[in-house]
Amino acid sequence: MADEYPEFQLRLPHGGPLAHGRLLAERGTNGSQKFMLLAGCPARTESVPSFAVRHPSSYGLRQQLINDGSLVQSAKWPGWLEATRDITCNSPSSAAEVVMGHATNGFRSWKTTDGHPLGDFIAQEAWGPRRTWLVRGSNVTGADLVKAMWLPEGRVTLAATRLRREGVKQGMSKDALRGFVEEDYSSTSSYNQRMRLVEDLHAFLSRMKPGDGVCTLSGGRLYVGEITGEAVRADSGDGRSNLRRPVE
Repeated sequence: MADEYPEFQLRLPHGGPLAHGRLLAERGTNGSQKFMLLAGCPARTESVPSFAVRHPSSYGLRQQLINDGSLVQSAKWPGWLEATRDITCNSPSSAAEVVMGHATNGFRSWKTTDGHPLGDFIAQEAWGPRRTWLVRGSNVTGADLVKAMWLPEGRVTLAATRLRREGVKQGMSKDALRGFVEEDYSSTSSYNQRMRLVEDLHAFLSRMKPGDGVCTLSGGRLYVGEITGEAVRADSGDGRSNLRRPVE
């Protein structure tokens, strides 16, 4: 499946060597397409101090790869690490962060030999004019999902506990959603609450798209990200995160 896409490369800092990898068709746990770092790929020896706090998932993967011998001191490039095997990462950004040791947008930093960014090889409609959405997750029925789920798992979510599964799909019209919400929430929510939910659902399912920006607040901090995949329905034991979108 990797042969469906060209090989991509990323120049390491300070005139360092080129990292190489391929985009895969398979999707990672957050909905983004996975990315494979090729055996022999170089990586920075050290990561920036804030990396572990701000991007714990990519930092943890990088440390795991160092600990299990998948990234070792390179004989070919003294002062750099080198991959001893092909390494599959959850997304292009995760792969870029593993080799760079800091936050990196893989959809723009990985490029072909003739300079085309990886984002050009994703569905064109996903990379059109960008919007930025405010998403609220710091108080979802008393829980801060930003720190508990969104940051460590790379996603934003929307509660839709009572919304039916049958007939609800990405890209559906606001009118169709309104009909479903009126029926499914009539006994539990006021009219104004139902209308706000319709707006939220329509934005999440039909207006947001990969490439759009998102921002949210938690603990007095502003977090920003970029949507990298489509909306999916998932089981949520606490009912707080039934609809999900992957975010870098």
